[in-house]
Order: sequence, then structure tokens, then C-alpha cells
Amino acid sequence: ANEWYAFPYDSFPPTSTIPIYTNLDRASSVIKRAPITVLVPRQPTPPPPQPVSYTTDKKESSPELNRLESTVSSEDSIPSKRRKYTLKKDAERSDPEYKNMRSKNNESVRKTREKKKAEDEEMRIRNEEEKKALREIVKIMMTRETQHLQQISLLQRLEAPSKIIELSGTLNEMQRKLCDEIRKECSSLADYRLQMLV
Repeated sequence: ANEWYAFPYDSFPPTSTIPIYTNLDRASSVIKRAPITVLVPRQPTPPPPQPVSYTTDKKESSPELNRLESTVSSEDSIPSKRRKYTLKKDAERSDPEYKNMRSKNNESVRKTREKKKAEDEEMRIRNEEEKKALREIVKIMMTRETQHLQQISLLQRLEAPSKIIELSGTLNEMQRKLCDEIRKECSSLADYRLQMLV
């Protein structure tokens, strides 16, 4: 394909359009100017990344590591990882030293759970007491503000649907909810729309 041949004149008619090159330099220049199309094969699609495995190889794990993994309480375990249990043989399970270790471990887990349960109960009681005290404070604020508005005869000049009680001070979300609860319980405040000043 890279060579040009000069054909004899008598093999083609005079009107032939086939080019006949006798000058090799001119022929090489024509070849250099010819367009070249390069076909690139399609590249293979890379494989998807493999998911990371969090499981520990059994060869790398030690009995001490397995014991520590099995003694973790359910509250402290990571939800995304499943707990690994190593089933001991009957001879190892009947070993007094192993039984003593398991007994101490179970006692430690039980105390940890009881301590966590006691802390949660104490927190719940403290929140209930704070909510109860805050409820009384907000109720007193609403009552005082109502009495003040009644003294200046503002409530008598306003119609029931548009009555407004303004509570001075900064109120958080819990105080707003308590205001709504108290307004529903107290008949004297049921007709008023509360407007908290924040």
C-alpha cells in the first residue's frame, strides 16, 4: 500500500483518470498528505469497587480478642457490625477457670446495664420535675399578665377572637407548648390568643 507503480501507457486509454507517477518524490508527498484514520479499540469498563469487609480474619484473631468481643454489652455494640461469638468446646466450657471468668463477665455486664437504667430513670425524673416547675412558672406569668390587662380594661375593649395576651420575657419551645396546654385547661384563658414576646 505504501508503494506506487508506474503502469505502461498502452495498458490504459488516453482518457484514463488513473494517476501515473513517475517521480517518486512527488508520489511520496502525495502519500504524506493523504488523510489517516486511526481506529482506537473500546477500552474495557473498570470493575465496580469491592465493598469493604469489616470481618476479622480468623488466622489473625487471638483467643483474647475473641473473648473481649464476646463480652461487649449490647448497648455499646455498633449496629452496623454483627457480634462474633466463639463456641467453646465442652472441655473448655467445663473448665472452672473459664466458668469463673464467664461469671465475672456476666456480673459486670449486669451492673453496667443496671447503672445505665438507673441513670436513664434519674434523667427522666429530673426532666419531669423541671417540666412541672416550668409549667407553674408559665402559669403564674399568664395569670399575672391577664390580671394586668384586666386592670387597664384592655380585655373589655377587645372582642373574644382577637384577644391577645403578651408574655414578657424569652420563651423557649417547651414554654410555648406549656402555654398552649394551660390555655386549654384554664377556662378563663381559653378565649385568648397568646402572643409570646421573644
